[in-house]
Amino acid sequence: GGAEAVCGGGAEAVCSGGAEGVGSKRSREEAALLCVICLEEKDEDGRLPVLACAEGHAMHASCLSAYVSTKAVELQGVSYIAAKADTASVSGDAAALDALAGACCCPLRGYGCSAEAFSDRDIAQHASEGAFSAYLEGKTLLPIARKVEKVLAEGSELALLVPNGRMCGRCSYGPVELEACNDLLAHHGERRPGSSAPVNNACPQCGWFAPSIEMWPRWVPTATAAGEAHWAELHATEDEVTAAERRAR
Repeated sequence: GGAEAVCGGGAEAVCSGGAEGVGSKRSREEAALLCVICLEEKDEDGRLPVLACAEGHAMHASCLSAYVSTKAVELQGVSYIAAKADTASVSGDAAALDALAGACCCPLRGYGCSAEAFSDRDIAQHASEGAFSAYLEGKTLLPIARKVEKVLAEGSELALLVPNGRMCGRCSYGPVELEACNDLLAHHGERRPGSSAPVNNACPQCGWFAPSIEMWPRWVPTATAAGEAHWAELHATEDEVTAAERRAR
């Protein structure tokens, strides 16, 4: 009957101690241990969650890997990704912009969670190798799309300056312009006075050769833009992540 109330009810009784009693505190702690994806405390291997966002929403390593891989595949199927990112930026939709940029956010982002995206280091440490590779490639998609858009705009202008340009039939190197006759075989390999190198009518980048200029495709300024942008961005990302992994060890 005094300030120090005594709980009854036998061995199974739990003291409430008011609104913030032991029972409610224990419920919150147990909930914090549950994976927000599978809603289990332990995964199939009996392991606890390994990564939690800033607001405490945790995930098992296996669930994180599956989540990261799925998001990366979904992002690859997004059309007009650069335009959508521009729209998200203008409207101030940070969650959409992060998703389009390939960032990995808490699964509850937009559903009551406002935590920032996980760092590359977090994903490198806790996701599987395959999931991490998919994550890295996903992060290159938006930069690649932006570069391709830029090349498309510049290429359209450049094509007007080289209306008769041709390109390599193998690697798309160009523009290549005809300087003399259409028969590229006639003087190919010929050594001319005053020149230390023989005439070379093959592609200067990969060595592909066709005997007639008519066999060289019309130059398309953007033919290799996507491929070049992809590898440049991927290599740059890999270098940064390699350094992050090394620091994490």
